[in-house]
Amino acid sequence: SFYLAKAGLKVMALEASRPGAGASSRGAGIVRAFHHLPEEASLAVLSLATFRDWRAEVGGASGYVPTGFLWLVGDDAVPETARTVAEVTRIGAVAEIITPQTLASLQPHMATKGIAAAVYEPDGGYGDPMLATASLHAAAARFGAELCNDVEGARLRRQGDRIVGVDTAAGYVPAGTVVLAAGPWSAALAADAGVTLPVVPTRMTTGTIRYEPFATAPMT
Repeated sequence: SFYLAKAGLKVMALEASRPGAGASSRGAGIVRAFHHLPEEASLAVLSLATFRDWRAEVGGASGYVPTGFLWLVGDDAVPETARTVAEVTRIGAVAEIITPQTLASLQPHMATKGIAAAVYEPDGGYGDPMLATASLHAAAARFGAELCNDVEGARLRRQGDRIVGVDTAAGYVPAGTVVLAAGPWSAALAADAGVTLPVVPTRMTTGTIRYEPFATAPMT
């Protein structure tokens, strides 16, 4: 919504609940450019640049802390990881493969047994998903976007081979272009309009680690 409104387009954003109430509120907020899918990596490179200059680019706060980012791999994953690093650096990421010895020098509190190599991104780190979401919505509103919360019963309206708007419990919203950005819920919304998206939501288990006082400057 922010970038479309900033570009001068008329924007209406429909939220099923409140901004960030879905996956954004449950994300770890990891900021990194290293991704195996080229399409995802390209977006991440642009995103990382925005996080580094958030106040000038968006305004408000994002909670971005550049701790550095590490991706640890075993012997069998080194060749594929090296190819991925070459690809992401080609599109603008700052990343490199480092040895366990270099890893130990960067993170002396970390046990490196079983680690064959690591991807190191000095600009990687973490942000606050809810802070970033709130800042983006506020910035979109400053550029004239209309932000609608608690929209019930949203369904895509299709005419022929085009999506022409969104039906809601409060009425129909016509649109020249509909951007479907519902994350893991996108496939169900698209299917209702006869469009199949290769999006399958999966549940992930995450955890937290409490560092001992001797662990200085731990990376993400």
